[in-house]
Amino acid sequence: MKWLVWSNEHDAWWAPNHNGYVRRRAEAGRYEFDDALAIVTDANWGLADVADETMCPDWPAQKKGD
Repeated sequence: MKWLVWSNEHDAWWAPNHNGYVRRRAEAGRYEFDDALAIVTDANWGLADVADETMCPDWPAQKKGD
């Protein structure tokens, strides 16, 4: 399973290959778990309240009626 990383700071998804940010989920980078976790851990180090970055699984899209 691949993971996406959302940036609360930039109000956008991390782009592929750590190359900036994109607004559309379809254009977001898909990361291995360990890579996404490293991004989030590094970005949120030392924060006490709201995380700058968060990760979520890239679940396949559901068709209507499924």
